[in-house]
Amino acid sequence: MNISLRRSIYYLILFPIAFIVALPIVIFIRLLRPLYLIRFGFITNGIFGHFTFEPEYYLCKKVKSKTISLDLFYFQSLKSVNKQWEKMVKRNIHVFPFVRFIYHVNFLFPGSKHHIVNVVDSGSRDTKNVFHEVNQQIKLLRDEELLAEECLKEFGFKNNNKFVCIVSRDTSYKFKKHPKVDWSYHNYRDSDIDNYKDAAIRLADMGYFVFRIGAIVDKKFDVDHEKIIDYATSSIRSDLLDIYLVSKCTFILIGESGLSSLATSFRVPIAFVNLSAVEYILSHNSRIISIPKKMWLRREERYLRFDEIFNQGIGRFLSSKKYEEKEIDLIENTPDEITDVAMELHTRLNDSWEESVEEQILQSKFWKLLPKSQLHGNKILSRVGASYLDKYQNLL
Repeated sequence: MNISLRRSIYYLILFPIAFIVALPIVIFIRLLRPLYLIRFGFITNGIFGHFTFEPEYYLCKKVKSKTISLDLFYFQSLKSVNKQWEKMVKRNIHVFPFVRFIYHVNFLFPGSKHHIVNVVDSGSRDTKNVFHEVNQQIKLLRDEELLAEECLKEFGFKNNNKFVCIVSRDTSYKFKKHPKVDWSYHNYRDSDIDNYKDAAIRLADMGYFVFRIGAIVDKKFDVDHEKIIDYATSSIRSDLLDIYLVSKCTFILIGESGLSSLATSFRVPIAFVNLSAVEYILSHNSRIISIPKKMWLRREERYLRFDEIFNQGIGRFLSSKKYEEKEIDLIENTPDEITDVAMELHTRLNDSWEESVEEQILQSKFWKLLPKSQLHGNKILSRVGASYLDKYQNLL
């Protein structure tokens, strides 16, 4: 049965019946509230970034707040973007389809907000540094890890090998998943996987296995090195392996992709490159290093400075059309820049990075320019790539 037919049956037949059944349930739950609180919510399971961040954030936030309640959820979409993550969420959160009706009926009565639980309060960003204070909640089972490790033996990989994941966003995933939607407004987030080759080779020569990951990609990652694996185009790619590889990698080198949310949930260090909307830079984790794309102003033939980007609101542009209206070309990070930030994160993780006074000054200059907003908490823990700031001091 296709999804459109299922939706039609749902709205014409099932919804009115379920609505009537849900009504007395909601009344009973309201009467029960002085003794025990029951809350309802939904999980956004149709968008990878939201799906892989929000359930973990909700669980950690509840642990931190020590809230006592029975929370019941439903999946917003009929189909989840990753079946393995769906299984893991269901092991930790009460998810039932019928909660959808209870959730909506609840709003018919005054005081509905007491029975609503919001999975996130910060737009899928850990602005309150919850992940720093609470241990990871959603995890793979050991049996699942063993199955993934067995599959990866095809590449000559053993579970004690250290490895890095590489992700470069392109147009394929969104267009394939939702072909009827015009996703061109997201093209500003894309980057060329070929620019990641030098970093991959450098890491592989240092002993890392390097897995290029992703569910659907535009082109192959052709690198002649026994330790560099184009897993994204391989025949064994699966939802389980997607989750396993991100959860176990030493760090992830990534462009603008929802997989960064999964890495955040697993507390995996991130080298974040080709960031476009620079005001959305991740700032909550000391093991995240980012470098943004540069912005070329065509009519003046120069790069925009960061103060101009922030003061004019350009740092929040989330549409290709907006950049075009301002006559701005987004310039991707070079292979050298990508390699530098990967090496910096590797060095920092091995406690061998020596920070100069000049580097501290440049970091301070950048973060002082960043506008204070709901996108960032009180603690700025992340960093901008040291080599990048040194190279582009004139933009600060």
